[in-house]
Amino acid sequence: FLGVLKSLPMDERLSKELLNVVKTSSELLNLEPEDFELLREEKDTLSQWTDHIVKTFYDKLFSVPEALKILENVPREALEKTLADWYLSLLNGMPSNDFWKNQWFVGLAHIARGVDNHLMLSMMSLLQETFGDLCFKTYDPQRAWEIYKAFKRITDTISSIIVEGYIVLYKVALEGLSGMKPALVDRMAFLEAQKMWKEYKNSRS
Repeated sequence: FLGVLKSLPMDERLSKELLNVVKTSSELLNLEPEDFELLREEKDTLSQWTDHIVKTFYDKLFSVPEALKILENVPREALEKTLADWYLSLLNGMPSNDFWKNQWFVGLAHIARGVDNHLMLSMMSLLQETFGDLCFKTYDPQRAWEIYKAFKRITDTISSIIVEGYIVLYKVALEGLSGMKPALVDRMAFLEAQKMWKEYKNSRS
């Protein structure tokens, strides 16, 4: 999965979108290179949690009927390997540009699989919670909090990238199918949102 993503091209427009999302999200979340370095320093311990994190993640996902529809005919072993590889990639220190590009194209993979963002964000939250529990069971409170915050800042940034990638790539796909420019889609969505908001306010007055 990650190898395939690395081979996907990115045109100049998508590269600029990705750069903007990474820059803005990093600033809002106070993400620093030291966060990646901290996880790298603790890699020997954190990597031992891989099987538990992956099992907890997919035990929950496979217990939800809506998710089961999406996961039908997809081998669990393949999914678990993808998540394990992704988790371990967070422990390698300061990421390369390919790292951020991979997260961006996860949005594309989710479109192809029919995975909506509410499922992704819910499962990211579960993953963060599982990681946090392990931190506080393994380290003293101060160190646990430092490691957890670093992990959360990184994975929150990734969530932002995935969500935005999903939206942007969805519009790019729509443009390819219909010729409708992303700016026009944005304008139509804006006008429809204004209309719905006015209707909502009127219904409450």
